[in-house]
Amino acid sequence: MTKVRIDLQKASKAKHHRPHKREVDKWFVLLTKHLEQQQHTPERYVKREEYSLTLRIVDEEESIKLCNRFRAVNHAANVLSFPFESPVAETDDYLGDMVMCGAVIEREAREQRVQIKGYWARLFIHGCLHLFGYTHDNDQDYAQMEAISEAVLHDILG
Repeated sequence: MTKVRIDLQKASKAKHHRPHKREVDKWFVLLTKHLEQQQHTPERYVKREEYSLTLRIVDEEESIKLCNRFRAVNHAANVLSFPFESPVAETDDYLGDMVMCGAVIEREAREQRVQIKGYWARLFIHGCLHLFGYTHDNDQDYAQMEAISEAVLHDILG
């Protein structure tokens, strides 16, 4: 069974419906089960017995600062992924850093009239897929990411 070490940092003082560590661990393990079944995976994806990543939950102010610095936009993002590039890729289980903005996630969930927990899960999966090297630069890549996300969400939410 896949093991995961997630350094969950709750930098936002707001009381969002943010997920518990055991939930994100479960979401990650379910995602890796689906990735193992994929015929076509990005070059960056390497099947491992253990993975680690940092998940930082931030407020809008920190998200805006990160978006300004790394995306040259002046608004908060729901999720940002920063894949780690190891000089010794074959031996490193660290995927990278993910930043999720609770205020944006919960506002978007309300606007879209979707379950907040399910939306947190969807965006966590989306961010992890980027850490594994998936993109949505074209329709085919987007469709693959969506198919994986939907399958994992089905397992999570039933």
